[in-house]
Amino acid sequence: MIAGKKVPRWSYAVLLMWLSACASPREHLYILDNRSADAISMSESRATVILGPVSVPQEVDRPQIVVREGPSQIFLNEQQRWAAPLKDSLPRLLATELDRSQSNYRFAPTSSSAVATPKARLAIDVTRFDVSSVAGATVSAHWVYRSLAQESPPIEGNAIGQAPVSSGGYDELVDALRLASLQVAALIAAQLPATK
Repeated sequence: MIAGKKVPRWSYAVLLMWLSACASPREHLYILDNRSADAISMSESRATVILGPVSVPQEVDRPQIVVREGPSQIFLNEQQRWAAPLKDSLPRLLATELDRSQSNYRFAPTSSSAVATPKARLAIDVTRFDVSSVAGATVSAHWVYRSLAQESPPIEGNAIGQAPVSSGGYDELVDALRLASLQVAALIAAQLPATK
């Protein structure tokens, strides 16, 4: 009651709606990789390959998920963010898939604590990490493999992964980026030397 007068019930509903409108929008966090490359068993007989450096394009190296809108425009939604920086999560994702796809080597990102005596280094320059609700996801990379155990010329190549999207929701956009990245890792693994 205000000054002896009864407050209409509808005014409480209006107040609640106003308070809801003033509240900050909720952030949504997305994980590119939910598997840890640090779980690699050090008792395995496979030679260790250090994965790194792994570079990502500057325009996507930010907390917000970058969505491409046309050939020269990108969109950032402040509420749709990566849970971890791409420069940390992408190497973990690639290392895990490389480790799964290549039987001769085990892969550990440079940040991993599971690094013993490495036999080689694999550097990956991700030149494109795009996703859009129309064209889907495209991840392309140039890679260079250098043996640390013997004098031999480096091996290098290019890999491109693509994944479609249908609804264009952020869950699906992230899944498409993950699938395209896994394709890149699998393509690189297939081109690495077959022997240690």
